[in-house]
Amino acid sequence: MASVKEFKRILKYTPWHHAILLEGIHGIGKSEVVAQMAKEDGAVIVTLFLGQTSDPGDIIGLPTRITVTDEFGEHLITDFAQMKWWPRDPTKKYYLFFDEINRANSSLMNCIMDLVLNRRMNGRNLPEFTRIFGAMNPIDDGFYQVEELDPALVDRFNVYSFKPTADEWIEWGYSEGNIHPAVLSFIGKHKNDFLDPPSSKEARAGQKYQSRRSWKRVSDILNEHGDELLSGSMTTLQDILFGVIGQGVCSHFIAHIKTLGTGLNAALILTKFDENIEAKCQELTVQNQIQLNTEIAHWLDENADEMVTNKVLRNKVLGNLEKFITICHKEAMADFFSKLAAAGKDKKTWAQVVANGNPNLGKLFKDVVRGDK
Repeated sequence: MASVKEFKRILKYTPWHHAILLEGIHGIGKSEVVAQMAKEDGAVIVTLFLGQTSDPGDIIGLPTRITVTDEFGEHLITDFAQMKWWPRDPTKKYYLFFDEINRANSSLMNCIMDLVLNRRMNGRNLPEFTRIFGAMNPIDDGFYQVEELDPALVDRFNVYSFKPTADEWIEWGYSEGNIHPAVLSFIGKHKNDFLDPPSSKEARAGQKYQSRRSWKRVSDILNEHGDELLSGSMTTLQDILFGVIGQGVCSHFIAHIKTLGTGLNAALILTKFDENIEAKCQELTVQNQIQLNTEIAHWLDENADEMVTNKVLRNKVLGNLEKFITICHKEAMADFFSKLAAAGKDKKTWAQVVANGNPNLGKLFKDVVRGDK
């Protein structure tokens, strides 16, 4: 099963002319990872939702009459008009993405057979640097009303079961997804239980369940109306979220928000650490301190360049970081230094700033590694 990190590594060594099919449950990020890779690759992404396409003409184009001249003279012949979505610029990179591929009817699947294998349709070749992707829900899960793919079509793809780790989703939520802190802290604490929907064996027909996509919708609501919805009894918020993530998970989420209530975040800890913040940090559970470690690592990563050039900011941030780390539970302290070591291995700037900018943190790191702390 491929995570985002593993999928990126796979793609790095996969030739452009190999078609790739991602299999995964709904809302897990199949479309998002293809869009992300296209952006990183500098490619234009063309997405076709085969599950919403009913006519083969939407794929191969409609017949039209054109005039051709050959050794026998000038003739009217029938040809297929080129579709608007067809990649045309030979100088560009393209990602051609067939989403919901196993929700399409058999005639549509037949339309893309030649395209996937030979990278051509109706005599037209794709530009050289065009990657073909497909995405589908699991066939053998029993949870989805999907079509079984023709073995000949499957054989034209490199097929990977795709499931980003919960930590990758949390990392994305901090860096790109603009996920609300309440959602991130909840998933950080319950990532093995409440991030993805239950399996088909555990799920009940017609029941609303959470998914990574629905958590993004929860975050959108809180980002826009959180100040109002998170006050008081939160009855309105609960009524709203019943329809987004389902009643069972919603109750756990509301209870989490009510017990969280610290108002702590990375920026406060690193730039405004005082006795009040210190007291709140000391009261946190190990899991909540570990969750703050993740947020702190992202803040350091995003502000690393400024800390390199701004000595005053650097000294203030690293001093406050030391104060926070030294009051953490041992498990949370070890977690932060594990993140620091991983960032150092990846040659992240923030790791170098922390390691070189505060000798006390360096000594504490060695103590934790040796087990003295």
